[in-house]
Amino acid sequence: RLAVAAAMDLGAKDIGQAAVARNGSVVGLEDSSGTDALLRRLSTQMKPDHHNGLQGVLAKVAKPQQERRADLPTIGVATVENAARAGLAGIVVEAAGAIVLEQKKVAEMADQLGLFVVGIDTEDILAHA
Repeated sequence: RLAVAAAMDLGAKDIGQAAVARNGSVVGLEDSSGTDALLRRLSTQMKPDHHNGLQGVLAKVAKPQQERRADLPTIGVATVENAARAGLAGIVVEAAGAIVLEQKKVAEMADQLGLFVVGIDTEDILAHA
């Protein structure tokens, strides 16, 4: 929920579409350099906790004011690989407002790397925060 709320706040400011939360704190926000750059930055700071395993979540959601016919939040195999390198446990995307490129390959890579990828209803998540 924290990553989703942070991503939505970031989007409301028209800055980015993604945020990362880990252990109850927001640890990364997307800027104009994009999601992959965010994950690369985090990969130098966040490593898997070998005692507790992968931790943290990347949330990628549409900006509230965003035109829904263009520039939707998008993830692909590279996003999954970069999330794993950053030590994250998974990725959440807005179910009705995101694009998953090569869905089968994304699912296979996530399984291989031990990450989850789920679609969420952002309104439902925030209503139960």
